[in-house]
Amino acid sequence: MNHPHFDTPSLEIMSTLLPAFDFTSLISSDDYGAVYLAKQRSLERNVAIKILAPQFSDNPAFQKAFDHTARSMAKLNHPNLIRVYDSGCVERILYVVMEFVPGKSLEKSTKGQSVEIHQAMLLIAGICEGLAHAHDHQIIHGDLNPSNILLNQKAEPKIGNFGLSRPADPGAADKSSSRFIAPEVLTNPERVDPRADIHAVGAILYELLTGQPHNPDAAPPSAFLRCGPKLDEIWRQATHVNPDLRFPDMRSLAAALKDVPAATRVSIPSATPASNRLAVPPSSAESGAPPSPPTTRARTTGHAMGPNWKLIRNLFIIAGLLLAISITWKNLDKAKIQRERENRETLAQEQKARDEARKQAKQTPPKTPTENPASSGRVVPDIVVETPAESLKRLREDLASGSRIEMPVGSLQKGENHYFFVSKPMSWPDAAWFAEQHGGHLAIPNTTANLTWLAGDVAGGRPTWIGAARSGRNTWALADGSVWKPAKEPTGIGQYLACDKHGFLHAEKAVTLRPFIIQWHRDGTNPGTLSALLDSTRNSLTRPNPVFPPGTRAYGVRHYLFVSRPVDWKDAVDLAAKAGGHLAVPSRIAEIINLEEMTRNMVSENGIWLGGFLKGDHWLWVTGEPWKTAKWIDGTITTAPNSALIIRPGQGWDARDLSKPASGFIIEWSKDAKSATAPEIQAPAREGDPSALVAKAKGLIIAADETRRKKLVGNVNKCTWDLDQFIRSLTKGGKATWSPHVARLKSFIEDNRVPSAIPKDSGISMSDEMAKISQYHAKKQAQYDAEFVATAENIRIAFIEKLKEAQSQATASGQPKLAQSISKLLNDASNLERWVRPFGVEVQPKNPVLTASPE
Repeated sequence: MNHPHFDTPSLEIMSTLLPAFDFTSLISSDDYGAVYLAKQRSLERNVAIKILAPQFSDNPAFQKAFDHTARSMAKLNHPNLIRVYDSGCVERILYVVMEFVPGKSLEKSTKGQSVEIHQAMLLIAGICEGLAHAHDHQIIHGDLNPSNILLNQKAEPKIGNFGLSRPADPGAADKSSSRFIAPEVLTNPERVDPRADIHAVGAILYELLTGQPHNPDAAPPSAFLRCGPKLDEIWRQATHVNPDLRFPDMRSLAAALKDVPAATRVSIPSATPASNRLAVPPSSAESGAPPSPPTTRARTTGHAMGPNWKLIRNLFIIAGLLLAISITWKNLDKAKIQRERENRETLAQEQKARDEARKQAKQTPPKTPTENPASSGRVVPDIVVETPAESLKRLREDLASGSRIEMPVGSLQKGENHYFFVSKPMSWPDAAWFAEQHGGHLAIPNTTANLTWLAGDVAGGRPTWIGAARSGRNTWALADGSVWKPAKEPTGIGQYLACDKHGFLHAEKAVTLRPFIIQWHRDGTNPGTLSALLDSTRNSLTRPNPVFPPGTRAYGVRHYLFVSRPVDWKDAVDLAAKAGGHLAVPSRIAEIINLEEMTRNMVSENGIWLGGFLKGDHWLWVTGEPWKTAKWIDGTITTAPNSALIIRPGQGWDARDLSKPASGFIIEWSKDAKSATAPEIQAPAREGDPSALVAKAKGLIIAADETRRKKLVGNVNKCTWDLDQFIRSLTKGGKATWSPHVARLKSFIEDNRVPSAIPKDSGISMSDEMAKISQYHAKKQAQYDAEFVATAENIRIAFIEKLKEAQSQATASGQPKLAQSISKLLNDASNLERWVRPFGVEVQPKNPVLTASPE
């Protein structure tokens, strides 16, 4: 999209528009705005003032977002974030007053070259800390790239432009920075959340390490420098195309970097251009003014310890302070409880008023202008009251991004959490997915008092799902993945917990439909995301008692988890691997029965992914286990390419295009697997496999033909030697007579085969001895051919028997495409000559016949 050219205002004009500042220089400008260096007169400090072109202020939505972001940023104070002091709009020009950072951007400092590993890690650590602080306050950058990160005199990163300069339309984004934008944001700019910033940090880390532009198909950092596999894994997870598979938050990414072995952090020469050691002196071209002198810290001098009475005095002072703090804390706690009670009462009154208004609106028919005398001919519009469900729907994206500025109508606050009752009944897994889509998790009953409050005040006495479920056979887990022991063992034998109006717990099956309660943390975090739960499980697998996610079912030594959410097969494979497991593999009858029982009454429109996939003619398991049986739905077409396996609850197995989403998937943790993730595994070459049978038969036929060839070579050599002996036995006259005829006969021996017949017009006269020799070796040749045919026929018959066994096995194990391909092989093997020809073998090669005329 083309944008109007922006004529950058002069320093004099800017001083007139913002008289509280002395504008000293222009730092940078483009068609969207400009950045100036100025001095704030009241505080005598240098500041950077960013202005935007008038078309931005003409967009009310953008101006609202600009004002909101600027106000939010002004509340932040972190050494790795550029401070925002003020903002506003003057003469259609939006402006923001920011901290002045004398230095270059990270983009201009690196100039497309790699930096030392240790320094790259320090830079990314600072960037993570700054972004984590912003995310804690529900502020997302959304457009992070090296040009938005400035380096001060100590080469410390400071992040700016938190949504304060993004174009009003997504198509106007700078293409040079698109490689840092998360894939989901490129396709839908409204899907910006903290995981988009994690993707950008991963891309920046890649370019700092390698000096190469980042792209989804880029070679890992270890391809350019000796950094070890750990950094490769961190980069891949941070920039994963599926946001659910990235690090759950910025601090998790920072923690992963800290765990990189120290040996990896040392400076190691790379294969890219010479690495930079970033030293960032302020540049007048970048900052617009000479650098300020670096600040220094006064050095303090230690003092010797005074007399003991001073120590005693200090102890009395400390004791007094502790007593005062204790009293103050209790008073604050009482005030907090009172404030929460007042909030609940206010919310209850507001909800009651809304209910009354809605009830009255339903009972009272709408009035026309003539029916309402007070309207004086004007139509009085009905007051539209937003329902709790409507407000939850409207706030979905904000809540999912971690914003807690506005909460849905009817939500209640208790301590550092918000709670909301969803009256629409769902299964427990669907309710958990619904809660995560809205930035929360099912409410956690961490205490008996809290459970009673949830059942009464929040759910209004209605039986309700809560955030707890079985984690295996005899263990319970909360929605945040932590192990939980109820004060009293729940009744019932189901997997998932619901509470009644008294707060009593009952274990019910997943197919039961209940309303539920969503819980949000005020700080914007969500420990109950699927990604966090799977990470926690993977990390616990090496412990004696692993902790599985809530809802996990145990069958013997195997554990299964049904996850309700629409994903394609490859993403399901990745999520299962993230948990340290794999997609469920029912390779045995007992396992098939377990999964049938587990899913029998589930509602799943598009099926549930299992760990099977079609490769060529073979259905294979992701673990490499043999495919011995199947439970296909009668009449199911299971031969379409790019197919993977789903189970349709209560019906059986079906095939689905692996690029299309199913309704959910099942993760398995067991020791059955040879490999936790092997979706590209090759078909095993084992007995009964038609490809192995064909290869074995081909080898036997070629070996038999080679045996025949060796015998034919010996036969021809003996025939030639016998003819030579015949000539040597003759007198001189006889030699003169018969030598030309013998030479003529020998010249027609081709491909190690003796001529089977001598035509009359060949010009060869045959003596009795010559005829005897020729006939003898022709018979030996026919004998060797017959022996080969007999051997090949035996091989063919055995091959057909094995094929029929394989076809029967393929049919019994649910491999219809394999059975069809075996039928074709059986048809090809019905004729020996046709069967061996693709092997490069002729059953009966044509014997040479003398047809040449005499010389």
